[in-house]
Amino acid sequence: MSRSWRLFLQGIEEAAARVERRTQGRGYEQFVADEVLYDAVVRNLETIGEAVKGLPASVRAQAPSIDWQRVAGLRDILAHSYFAIDNPTRWDVIRNKVPHLLAEVRRLLAEIGV
Repeated sequence: MSRSWRLFLQGIEEAAARVERRTQGRGYEQFVADEVLYDAVVRNLETIGEAVKGLPASVRAQAPSIDWQRVAGLRDILAHSYFAIDNPTRWDVIRNKVPHLLAEVRRLLAEIGV
């Protein structure tokens, strides 16, 4: 049975919120030095990318400022070509992409009444 796209959207919101909470007040050096934090954040980025793949195009179209294909692609790189992305790039995603993604997903959830 296929999961509802609303559940995928909620999963993206939950994983992005975890990334923000776990990295709040932390800097790049703390992020790369803390193995548990690092692994947890990377795992949540993978979860986000996998959940994006379950969203229909009509839902993704409601947030055109998100590059959904790159979000999904990041998951594939993290899972299959782990060393293809360096730590500064991961940190850039955490600091500059995840907050915008989280805001847009929360907006979508509010619009659909979830």
